[in-house]
Amino acid sequence: MANLWEEKFSQEGYLYGEEPNEFIREQAWRLEGNKRVVAFAEGEGRNAVYLARMGHDVTAWDYTQSGLDKTHQLAGRHQVRVETGQKDLIHDSVPTAEYDASIMVFGHFLKKDQKTVFDKLISVVKPGGIVMLEVY
Repeated sequence: MANLWEEKFSQEGYLYGEEPNEFIREQAWRLEGNKRVVAFAEGEGRNAVYLARMGHDVTAWDYTQSGLDKTHQLAGRHQVRVETGQKDLIHDSVPTAEYDASIMVFGHFLKKDQKTVFDKLISVVKPGGIVMLEVY
């Protein structure tokens, strides 16, 4: 799967556009105040950059370097900072209880791996934190 997404994100332009996903735009109010947010399987960074523009401290994780490079480019155009990290969210470890919120929009994972990723989405969030995801 890595080669497929690396190839897709290496193309010119943004595969899903530069504007945030509608769900994130509509639900971002739930992150009131400046929160520390991690975006799982963030691709080219449109949601992470949107949340950074709202004043949040955002980290974006993705499997592809090309997607993370575009995240940095988009953040630069909007004059915000998004920390990035290349992660295999199935096999790589994630920190525990470090973020106020985690988000994921349409992370593409095989059914057998979905619970692993969902568990990690929950484990990175501090007690009382927020998990926001939109899935198929």
